Amino acid sequence: MILRFGIVMMACAAFLAAVVAISLANTGEETSTRPVAVTVREPEPTNPPERRSTLTPKESKEKPKARPEPETEVQDTTPTKDTPIQQEVWPEAKPAELEAASKPRKFKVAPGAAMSLTIKDIELYDAPVYDEESEEALDKGVIHIPETPMPNDDASVKNVYLAGHRLGYEGTAARMIFYELPSLAKGDEILLRDRDGTKHTYSVSERFVVSPNETWPIQPVENRDIVTLQTCTGPDYSQRLIIRADKPKTASF
Repeated sequence: MILRFGIVMMACAAFLAAVVAISLANTGEETSTRPVAVTVREPEPTNPPERRSTLTPKESKEKPKARPEPETEVQDTTPTKDTPIQQEVWPEAKPAELEAASKPRKFKVAPGAAMSLTIKDIELYDAPVYDEESEEALDKGVIHIPETPMPNDDASVKNVYLAGHRLGYEGTAARMIFYELPSLAKGDEILLRDRDGTKHTYSVSERFVVSPNETWPIQPVENRDIVTLQTCTGPDYSQRLIIRADKPKTASF
């Protein structure tokens, strides 16, 4: 009997020793009874879906593809006015006017004119030259562009710029006043006379054609004292004929 009791006690002691050992092995671990959340990570798919940017076109580094613009008609922005003569649709010259243009044309000294123009080679005599850029002055004769020098200005470099109608309006004094200007040749004489009678003689040196919006012929030319004559070209009068003549240089001693 005592032997059995001793065996039972030994078994209980062994059981208690095992419990104590297990308790010592778990020392320092979380003993809270709150449930622990477990995160389960899904495996990455073999072919991940394409990721799309949520940036707006302004924020995105990649420039959005531009949509094709609708075709529009290109408008011509070329100025419709000349410098200094305005572009107009003038009546074509009649046979009688053509005949008159080929004959001598003589003018009288006009009130308000700054000077007169004579070109013997086209039989144009004492045409009035007005120092103003206006349609009214163009209808009466030749105009001098006020921003350019006068022949008697005290300067060694000058470009006296004159302009006149190739056709002009019917019934006006300046109708076809420069019609024969294209026939001038190198060496032909151009004469300007001031109000006080002083004469300024020039010799034709060059001719060329420019478009209506080109203003560089008005500018002075280095080392030259010149007069420039401008009129329209034919037959459509869309371009500008430029005739230049130089004043002979006076020898100095």
